[in-house]
Amino acid sequence: MVNYHENVYVRRGVDGRDHIPALPFWMAIIRVVQLLLACLVMILTAYSSATFGGSGTNGDLVIQILFPGYNMSFFTFAWTVLFLLYIFLIPLVFPKFYLSYAHLGLEFLTVIFWLTTFALLADEGKWWVVEQESLEAIKDEFSGFSSGDDGEVDKLLSACKASRAAIGMAAIVWLLFMVTFGFVVYYWNKHREEHGETGLSSAHRRGPTGDIEAAQVEKTQTSVELHNIQGQPQHPAPVA
Repeated sequence: MVNYHENVYVRRGVDGRDHIPALPFWMAIIRVVQLLLACLVMILTAYSSATFGGSGTNGDLVIQILFPGYNMSFFTFAWTVLFLLYIFLIPLVFPKFYLSYAHLGLEFLTVIFWLTTFALLADEGKWWVVEQESLEAIKDEFSGFSSGDDGEVDKLLSACKASRAAIGMAAIVWLLFMVTFGFVVYYWNKHREEHGETGLSSAHRRGPTGDIEAAQVEKTQTSVELHNIQGQPQHPAPVA
């Protein structure tokens, strides 16, 4: 039976990995889903940009430049691949190079990049709706005629639908990274608390209570010493 709470990082042993927060098996599954959906977004936007950018027809059916959402999706996909490679390979193969603060920072940047990608694609989605309706109207108007442009129109319609589908996929990826970022922060804090309880000596982890107790002990020792001094018999100094 699969233990979904098992720490994936310790499958290759715990030596040299005590500084790495846990990665439950269920979160590793979400990471795989994030990668697959990111790949799907890249495929959809790559198909759309290749279709619109490669068209040679004049008029409203042509888009000669790549919209910024496409470029951002390509960058974010490459970033996501590198980020997932870092959080999987480094702890498993080179654990001493893993930095928890770097993981948090990279995870946060990934959330920002996917939010930006989704926002750009969604902003361009308004244009894709209008373009798709125009293409469908043209197709219906000339449906009774045989034309060599029918294939081109169908291709552009598919590109519009692909771009609109990429918006939904990008939103899902962004939400998944929001979820994993929250759990990464949770397991990071949990790891710090556990490490503070077990990994540090009592001499170095004396909290406010320990400081008060130490002060009370020091005060008691001082009182005892003063009492001993006051209780000693006082001898007059000899007269010369």
